[in-house]
Amino acid sequence: MNWMGPRSGGVGVLDAPTSQRDPRTARPWLPVRRHRRHTADAAGLPARPAFDEIATEATSSFRSQAIGMRCGKGHDAAAKVRVVFSSAAHISLPSQLEVWVLLGDVEESRIPPRWDPTQVLADVQLTAWALELRAAALGHLFALDWPDVDSVVVRIDAAERVERRGGWSYIVATAA
Repeated sequence: MNWMGPRSGGVGVLDAPTSQRDPRTARPWLPVRRHRRHTADAAGLPARPAFDEIATEATSSFRSQAIGMRCGKGHDAAAKVRVVFSSAAHISLPSQLEVWVLLGDVEESRIPPRWDPTQVLADVQLTAWALELRAAALGHLFALDWPDVDSVVVRIDAAERVERRGGWSYIVATAA
């Protein structure tokens, strides 16, 4: 017997008992990740996670990717992502989700208030970059099986404008 187990195919010292081994992996030390939010319902079918949990996870991963990204082209080359958040705590339907991207180091006059880049065009390079950010945000939702990705609105605004006009109260006024 060597340190990897017996050569004859018998059970070695380092092998985990078959009852503790995950059947989906040959590596006994690597447990399959099980989310606590994916619990079974009364019929034994796996329950879907709540919309707010999916949206929070997707927004968090998008935030990790986007914070600090710069436009890098045109008049707004210095524009960068300062804040990313969503309305995840206030939704009951997938179509109610709004993801907000607040930009810094950009002139407020260059960005329409509460801008949805699919509805209103701004500068060509800034609009192209905003659509890339939107696609990345929707990609994170799609990866987590968001039910209706096409109905999600990604809004972009200047961080200074949002701060000056009241922060969260300015954001909530869009839903009204």
